[in-house]
Amino acid sequence: MQTVSDVALVARARRGDSSAFAELVSRYHAFLIHTARTIVRSPEDAEDVTQRAWIQAYQHLGHFVGTSSVRTWLVAITRNAAIDQWRLARRQRQSREDSAIGFRAQAISKLPSPEGLLLEKERQAHLTHAIAALPVRLRAPLRLWRSERHSYAEMATKAGVAVGTIKSRIWEARQQVVVSCRARMHVSIEMSQTP
Repeated sequence: MQTVSDVALVARARRGDSSAFAELVSRYHAFLIHTARTIVRSPEDAEDVTQRAWIQAYQHLGHFVGTSSVRTWLVAITRNAAIDQWRLARRQRQSREDSAIGFRAQAISKLPSPEGLLLEKERQAHLTHAIAALPVRLRAPLRLWRSERHSYAEMATKAGVAVGTIKSRIWEARQQVVVSCRARMHVSIEMSQTP
């Protein structure tokens, strides 16, 4: 039985003979997977690349002019598809690496400086002192509001007062704490600037 040439199969496939194209796939599929695998390495990627190469070959049957063998033409299509896949994977990898580097840099930039840590510690000390200096009627609702996040209704019930009273006490406590902290920070700054 005489084997039909690759060129004859391409000619038949151009005329719509799907069995002719299937014969080309049968002859060269394993070889093209091997070709793709030398570039993309991954067996799954090589299979994807080869599928894309076959689709491109089918869509461009009219471009085969016969100056090279059908095998060489198919290898060129497969190599180009594999290189495109490799470049895409490299860009995606680079993008992920850039994102990771950016994330790490952003995380590092958010770390407080030693001066920032000292200022935060000082601010916390001023805040603690300011809250401790409040009268009990203001301190108790403020602590409940800050630490346990009770609703105003729950705090009013615990204190045995109206909700409006709790709201006004928390507002007043916050105002006094802010004023006290600002005054203490101002004194601290002035003391640190004194020769």
